[in-house]
Amino acid sequence: MKKIKYKLFYSFLFFSSISIVSVTINVIYFNKKEKISQYVNNLDEINVLCLLNFKIQQEFLNYEKSNPIYFKTNKSFILEKNAILKKMVLKKCLLIKKNDLEISDNFNINKIYNLYLLNSKIFNEVVENIKQRGYKDFGIEGSMRKYAHELMSNEKDLKQINILSLRRNEKDFIIRKELQYVVKFNELINELKFDILDNNKIATYRKKYLLNIVTNYDSAFKKLVAIELKLGTYKNKELIYKLQENSEELQNYFNHQKIKSLKAGNILLVKIKNILYFSFLLIIITSLFLSYFFAKRITKPLSNLSNSINQYAKSEFKYFPIKYEKSDGFEISMIKESFSLMSEEITNHLNFFKEKVEERTSEITRQKNKLLHQKQILDTKQSELIEMNQNVTDSLIYAKRIQKALLPPLNLIKKSLLDSFIIYLPKDIVSGDFYWIDSINVSEIKSKKMISKYLLSLENDFIHSIEEESSDLLKFETEIENCVLFAVADSTGHGVPGALMSVIGINSLNKIIKEYKIYNPNKILNELNNEVRLALRQQSDDCEIKDGMDMALCLMNYSKMKLEFAGANLPLYLIRNNELIVYKGDRFPIGYFNGIKINSFKNTIIDIQEGDVIYLFSDGYYDQFGGSANKKFNIRRFKELLLSIQHLDLISQRIYLEKVLKEWQGNTFQVDDILILGVKF
Repeated sequence: MKKIKYKLFYSFLFFSSISIVSVTINVIYFNKKEKISQYVNNLDEINVLCLLNFKIQQEFLNYEKSNPIYFKTNKSFILEKNAILKKMVLKKCLLIKKNDLEISDNFNINKIYNLYLLNSKIFNEVVENIKQRGYKDFGIEGSMRKYAHELMSNEKDLKQINILSLRRNEKDFIIRKELQYVVKFNELINELKFDILDNNKIATYRKKYLLNIVTNYDSAFKKLVAIELKLGTYKNKELIYKLQENSEELQNYFNHQKIKSLKAGNILLVKIKNILYFSFLLIIITSLFLSYFFAKRITKPLSNLSNSINQYAKSEFKYFPIKYEKSDGFEISMIKESFSLMSEEITNHLNFFKEKVEERTSEITRQKNKLLHQKQILDTKQSELIEMNQNVTDSLIYAKRIQKALLPPLNLIKKSLLDSFIIYLPKDIVSGDFYWIDSINVSEIKSKKMISKYLLSLENDFIHSIEEESSDLLKFETEIENCVLFAVADSTGHGVPGALMSVIGINSLNKIIKEYKIYNPNKILNELNNEVRLALRQQSDDCEIKDGMDMALCLMNYSKMKLEFAGANLPLYLIRNNELIVYKGDRFPIGYFNGIKINSFKNTIIDIQEGDVIYLFSDGYYDQFGGSANKKFNIRRFKELLLSIQHLDLISQRIYLEKVLKEWQGNTFQVDDILILGVKF
């Protein structure tokens, strides 16, 4: 066992050593290669910055030295850019030194650093000399122009041709930078001084004045010549030439360094490849040798053992002894012996678990039969519930037919309210919201009125003449002629409870109109409040039934174009000339009101104009949840919606309102009954 173990260990150690050495050498060379790459990249960046710097220096020499604004303000955008680039180049050089990116002494950043500093020093000298030299009205050239103009202004005392010759030689030198013009200028200056001294017509103090100007002019010109010679002429290679020479040297050094760096990187790359090839070849040879060894000493015995294990598995794990062979090593023999013991143990466990499985199977079968019995019971109950639900649904559908029969028919609505629409959407099969319309019957009112007045006259022993009765009846008939009562109501709750409240509300309204002959909206609501409280036995404070309803009720007199309105927690919206006017109802409901004393409803009279549109509605439309944020539609959005559809006729308004509601609601369930009545006059 130790023999195979040690051989495996030494093989692994050999493989590991080869791998570690190979990886270590590759890492070292790769780091050097990476270092060279970083050095080359930094060189390229510095080279680009230097080229930009040289370009800016050339721009200064070409443009800024003849720019009057520069000499006037002593500020230059070009020099500012030059200063920024200088900082960047020096910072980059210092970064290379700090991070130790220099590969060897042959790759030295100090030379680049020193050459660039020399370049900056030369350029600064050039800038200072150009500042002193000036241009036109500034610096030394400006002083020369000033003295020349003073000489030319003394044309009575001096020969103008001599002054013009001086100016011409001065400008020729400035343009051509040749010393012959300096010699001519000196000769002309001396000749001019002699002419001033020899001229007896000029006063002594004038001579001193003129000689002083000539001397200053000559001195300024000599300073300008000295600066131009320092900067450099065509024959005299000074500062500007040195600047260009330094730039070329720096550029050549950059190129040389880059070529050397790339060459060194390629050499390292070749070394890395050779090491990889050698390592790969060595690993292959060693692998072949070890493969042969393991195939002979380990793989074959293990294959025989594997076949024995497969036979054991195919025999449904029945115990049988494993055969031993002479070629088996100590380790394989130990494995076979362990497997033999394990197979015996597995067989015993399998027999034990088989018995347990049979016991559990019988228990599960018993539980299954019990569950099937319970399922049959549940199925029976479910069928009963479905049947009960269907019966309830059928009852509600029938109740819906009854409720629909109680609501005003469409022909009455169209006859009473010519231009109108109704949106009526119950949340459930039956609804707690309802609408009510009635036209006043004049002949019936007439007979009832006559009887009541007659009885009243007998009781008070007061007899009225037939003419007076006829006059009163005619007057009353005119007042109520062509009148329509209509209402919108929202009962507490929805579904069956709300539907029952709607039946009480509709029957009570019909009773108040037909029997009590009450037509004023506020009086109708007062009487309806009494009827509902009486029907639900809400006279006492300890009443358990807290239900009631909200209502908006209107009486429209088409003859006088007047509308009377009274409301219990519901408003009336009037839209006139695209302006929405809100008439609020009283803030208490019809029916139970928390034991507070019963209040009377108020009546509001509105003068109706042609084109006016009124809306009565419950709270179901604007309380509907929906939209992207699943929020309420809300009353503000409802008002804006009504104003936005005033250009449409009422039929189109109804279609549009239903469309907006459907889009807003989406997949959200309807939260309440929805009712809207719109009338246009």
